[in-house]
Amino acid sequence: GKILGIKKSPPKRMLFENIIPQLGAFMKLKNNFDYSDFVIALLEHLATQRNVEIHKAYNIDEFIHTIKNIAFEVKIEEETLPILSLIQSKRLKAMQLMAESFVNL
Repeated sequence: GKILGIKKSPPKRMLFENIIPQLGAFMKLKNNFDYSDFVIALLEHLATQRNVEIHKAYNIDEFIHTIKNIAFEVKIEEETLPILSLIQSKRLKAMQLMAESFVNL
């Protein structure tokens, strides 16, 4: 929540009422997206960053396994992304942290 400038609130409430909706909007998901849309968008984000083969059909377990096993770390710094506003780069950082956390469950 800190990265996105969200006021302190109970963690689950912050996640479901603030973080997920903000990141969903940032990823340009439809207004009525559900959690599966959100998780898939996060996984696709990681897959893109890690150059996962996109023309291959995966089931969800294979997709997560493939993403986990490609070692690639992206460090996002505001000064390296001049075309993004500060808010966008913070959202990108938050999305990256959430995606990495999900994959490493």
